[in-house]
Amino acid sequence: MAVQVLGNIYKLIGEQETEQLCKQKLDMQPESLPANWAMYKLCRLKTDYRKALEYLDKCLKIIGPDQRQWLDYTMQKAETLVLAFSKTSDNKYLKDAIGVYESLLEKMPIIPVF
Repeated sequence: MAVQVLGNIYKLIGEQETEQLCKQKLDMQPESLPANWAMYKLCRLKTDYRKALEYLDKCLKIIGPDQRQWLDYTMQKAETLVLAFSKTSDNKYLKDAIGVYESLLEKMPIIPVF
């Protein structure tokens, strides 16, 4: 719900003010999942994928691998790594994306449907 509120704030007051608000929240509460997630989304919108990945890694650390959100955030990480590779052609991003997709396969094995 907090992320939705921040999304509405973004629509009302804009990117810079929302980013400033999130940074203030992170200064007070570095483990704030909504603020880290909002910063991830803002950085991704600005195509600053390196910073977006830093905030997303923080989100993954906060929630831990036992939460359902972990899979969603991990899929977002793989997607962001692919976007970073597309933007920079840096093979490190591609290798990291492949590694993330492989970790997802370990968590969610493919089950044939017949």
